Amino acid sequence: MSQGKRWAQILGPKRPSKVSLENLSRGSVFERARNKQEATFKEAVLFLSSLQVRNFQKKSFNFDELGCEQSMFLSCCLLKNSFLSRAFHVGRHFANPSREDIVFRAICVNLRQRKWKVLEKMTPSLTNSLLSRVVCEFRKSPKLALEFYNWVGESKSFSYTLESSCAIVHVMTDSRRFDDALSIMGNLMRAYNMSPLEVLQGLVDSYELCESTPAVFDALVRACTQIGATKGAYEVIKKLRVDGCWVSIHAWNNFLSHLVQLNDIGRFWEVYKEMVSCGYVENVNTFNLVIYALCKECKLVEAVSAYYRMLKSGIWPNVVSFNMMIDGACRMGDLELSLKLVGKMGVMSRESVFSEFSDLQLYN
Repeated sequence: MSQGKRWAQILGPKRPSKVSLENLSRGSVFERARNKQEATFKEAVLFLSSLQVRNFQKKSFNFDELGCEQSMFLSCCLLKNSFLSRAFHVGRHFANPSREDIVFRAICVNLRQRKWKVLEKMTPSLTNSLLSRVVCEFRKSPKLALEFYNWVGESKSFSYTLESSCAIVHVMTDSRRFDDALSIMGNLMRAYNMSPLEVLQGLVDSYELCESTPAVFDALVRACTQIGATKGAYEVIKKLRVDGCWVSIHAWNNFLSHLVQLNDIGRFWEVYKEMVSCGYVENVNTFNLVIYALCKECKLVEAVSAYYRMLKSGIWPNVVSFNMMIDGACRMGDLELSLKLVGKMGVMSRESVFSEFSDLQLYN
C-alpha cells in the first residue's frame, strides 16, 4: 500500500476545499440558529410553566433540572432583565430628582463659591433636613460648614432643630473643633431646655449620616459638666454603657474632675470605683485626680502611695502630679514636707518632671 493511501485511511475521506454556497447560505444558517433558539426557549417555558410562579419569582428552582442550553439561555435572560431593571430605576431617579435634591445641589454649588446673595434667595426653601445634608456634605470643610450654619441661623424665618444642630456638632467634633461643638451643645441644653439624654438621642440618630466618631459622646459629657449638669453627664455615661457604646477614659476623667471641683469627694470615690470595676485603664490624669482628691481629704500619705502606685503601673508623672502633692502639704501646713517634695522631684520622677519643667521655662 502506498504511503498516500495509508494517510488517506487514517485521515478519513477528503474534505471539500470549497463550501457550497447553496448548502451554507447566510439565510439558512441564521434560520437554523433562530429555530434552534426558539425551540430552546419553548422547552424552557414549558418547564417553567410547571413550576409555581412564586418559586420562579424567587429564582428558587434548580437550574440543574434544565438542559445546558436552556439553563444558559434562562440565566442570561434573568441577568439581563435584572440589570436593565436596575438601570431603569437609577436612570429614572437621576432623570426625575426630587425638589429637595435640586435645592440641595444648588446650595452646595453656590456655597462652594460663597455666593451668599444667591443663597439668600434659596432660604425660603431651606429646611432643617436640608441644612443637615449640606453640613454633612461639607464635613471636610468644617469652617465653611459652621459659617453656613451660623448664617442660616441669622434668618428670622428659620429656627434650628435638634437634627440640624447635632449634624454640625458631629462635623465640628470630627474636625477636632471641640470648643465650637461644646458651645452648640451647651446652647441646646440651656437656650432650648433640652435634656442631655435628648441631645444624646439626637447625636445617635444622626451618627451614621454624618459618619461620626465616638468622640462626640465624650464631648457631650464635657458639655454637661461645663454647664453644671452633673446628673445629666452621669446619665449620658450610663445610658451609653447600657446601649453597648462606652465613653473613653477621657470622659470619665472629665466627670471625676467636675466632682472634685464641686468638692463632692464622696461621690468622686463612688464614680471612681465604678469606672475601675468596668475595666477602664487609668492614665496619668486619672492618678492626678486621685492624688488631688486624697490631698483635699488631707490624706497626704495615701496621696504619696497613689503616686508610687502610678509609677508601678508604668505611668510617668508630670508637673501636675507634684503640684497636687505640694499643694496638699501646704494645705496641711507642713511646709517642710512641701520643700522636701520640691527637692526630690527629680529623684522621684527619674528626672522626667525636671525635663518637663525645663521645657516649660524654655517656652515661657
